[in-house]
Amino acid sequence: MTKDILALLVSAEADQSQGLQRELQRQSVKTRQVRTCTEAKQFIEREEKPDIIFSDASVPDGTWADVLRMARREKTSAEVVVVSRLPNTKLYIDVMDAGGFDFIAPPFSQAEIAHVVQSATVDASKRWAASLRAAARA
Repeated sequence: MTKDILALLVSAEADQSQGLQRELQRQSVKTRQVRTCTEAKQFIEREEKPDIIFSDASVPDGTWADVLRMARREKTSAEVVVVSRLPNTKLYIDVMDAGGFDFIAPPFSQAEIAHVVQSATVDASKRWAASLRAAARA
């Protein structure tokens, strides 16, 4: 990766996200972990915005859908990737229909994580640039 990338992991259990965190760090992606939607909101409100958000399907005070809505409401350009313990076709479809970027389940491969991070950050940059152009025209 060429640019410093910051990933926010929204996961109630540290041991569940260790594999993902390890793969992200192998990609030279900085990671920060929070355990709830409330903590995620507090993190996103700070100046250093994440470039990508990985959210467990559920956390103690909400779900991936809450994380997605919060990321959009806080006007972050970060794409939201939902992480589930098991592949789940219905959940995948729900995530994609709601505007999530991707859905992944362990085991995480280095190539898979590299592709997700690169694709999500490029997509987020394009979306952010388009919103700036639209605001400038208004």
